[in-house]
Amino acid sequence: MKRITVMGIVCMVMIAGYASQQQPSVSLQEPNNNQSSDITNIPEEIPVPSESETLATLQITVGDEILTATLWSNPASESLLAQLPLTLAFEDYGGRELIAEPFQPITMEGMPERDSPQEGDLSFYAPSNALSLTYADLGEWVGAVRLGRIEGDLSILKNHSEPVMVMIEQVE
Repeated sequence: MKRITVMGIVCMVMIAGYASQQQPSVSLQEPNNNQSSDITNIPEEIPVPSESETLATLQITVGDEILTATLWSNPASESLLAQLPLTLAFEDYGGRELIAEPFQPITMEGMPERDSPQEGDLSFYAPSNALSLTYADLGEWVGAVRLGRIEGDLSILKNHSEPVMVMIEQVE
């Protein structure tokens, strides 16, 4: 049994190594403004899981305002769900998101290397262990993962010059 487990781990490491070598190279050349733009080369958005892949419904209380969120079914979301309920001091970061550090890191095992958190996403950024309530598109980041979708008036996430207490809990 140990031999089969070790062989499985070796195969997974080899596949992960191969996949990481398949990343396209990026050229940092000056743009040529004489070329016409080709909108057909715009990459598709990262797919959002369907409602059939919902793990849980959350209530997010920001001060005395309430939002709901759909937590998608993936390993990182399961890791967050295991920590709930959470009450954390969230701070505005860059006028695009409220962030806080969860008590325990959220797993990135089995998650894509990069993601593009968008307005209304509940996301996590592994390099700084930051849970994010995103109220503006963030662009693509290595180490970012979207955990779910926040529903409601996102304006309650904006304009916090001081940390704001946020409680995240599962709704039965």
